[in-house]
Amino acid sequence: MCCPAVTLGVTWRHLFRDGLMQLLRNTHDTVWVRLRVSRGLCVWSVVWVLPMVGLYYSGANLYECGKPWLYTTAAYLNANSSVEWLLAAAACLGCGVATYSVRVLDSRTTRLLVAEEGSARLPTREQLLLWSVWVPVSLALSVPTAMYVVSTSVPPHSNTLGLSLDVLTFFQNVGAPALYGVSALLVPPLARWAVNQVHGVPEPHTAAKLMIVARLIVALVVPCASVLLLNQNCFARWLWVWGPCADEGRFDISTSIEMPIAFQPGVKIPIPVISHSEVCSPRYQPDGRCPRAVVDIIGNLLLNKLIFQACFGPAHMVLLTLPTVRTAREWVSRKLLRKTSYQANTTLDTECVGLVMLLELVLVFGFVVPLLVPVTAATMLLHALAFEICVQHLGATLKHETRPPMGYLWVSLLLGTCLV
Repeated sequence: MCCPAVTLGVTWRHLFRDGLMQLLRNTHDTVWVRLRVSRGLCVWSVVWVLPMVGLYYSGANLYECGKPWLYTTAAYLNANSSVEWLLAAAACLGCGVATYSVRVLDSRTTRLLVAEEGSARLPTREQLLLWSVWVPVSLALSVPTAMYVVSTSVPPHSNTLGLSLDVLTFFQNVGAPALYGVSALLVPPLARWAVNQVHGVPEPHTAAKLMIVARLIVALVVPCASVLLLNQNCFARWLWVWGPCADEGRFDISTSIEMPIAFQPGVKIPIPVISHSEVCSPRYQPDGRCPRAVVDIIGNLLLNKLIFQACFGPAHMVLLTLPTVRTAREWVSRKLLRKTSYQANTTLDTECVGLVMLLELVLVFGFVVPLLVPVTAATMLLHALAFEICVQHLGATLKHETRPPMGYLWVSLLLGTCLV
């Protein structure tokens, strides 16, 4: 009875393997890179992520009734030296494999993906002008993710910002979709527009660098800095907008004792119990609570963002590439917006930046939130298949070809190592 099942399983395995190899041979270079990376992450999810999750779960002794998903992260790891040593060895192994993988990927993409002809380095003056404008723009685009962190730290009603419970709940619920929307829908066109305004002509390589930096600021730098500044387990500066702390001296509490009769009878000595600054301006305590808060808040944001991207991103790409939708986009741009030369296309600089950004998230937080690895693999695979459908079957026009700026991955690997 088991022979047909075994035969069917072997047949499906060969069909999947042969289909994947055929796709790897005939696909676009960008899709080839994504498929190879997603395949490597899938293998790593079985070989490395499953043992890491098991070790984190067995060493999660910080709380008895915490958030269920945090038992699979470094947030609840506590008081288990043997598990900590095993996790340290696994992290060193992961760091070594990641270093080798980044080096190999950098060399492969150098041979496969070549920058568009005419791409040149911008003059120093133009680069300074471009970055002086782009960094403030990136900080402005980080408002949704900063508000997500605010919603996890500031109490409702009693804050001086006037943020109600409904408003804070709204920002907490839309944090992941907003992060995806800013990264995928706003950053790429703004980056290309900024390069065109400063340089006069499109420069995909520089635009890709702007996208990488903006997405890094929006997804990691500003949220992490906000957690460090506002969270109660870090510097607790949310107290600056807490209503009771606005009343200077409200928490200055003291008592007094009367001197013994043998010394100065009737004289009372004041003894401070607590001061206003101790309540409203607490000092940072290096006891490990702050890194746990970063893993909790930022890890949850990134995991939800990747799940949303895996579900919505491929469908969004295919929808925009449908012939009817392309025709409608071109009609609106040419007739209403007066862009007579507009042509709906798929931009390769955005695809390359998306590949680098997904790997950056894995390299920075993958060691402490291992579930990011399989979710990233699924996201890359679905996006690569959607891209292949758009190119091979829907006739998508490709534009702005450039090579992924892989140098940023070394910085991400260093940050991930420091976080561990």
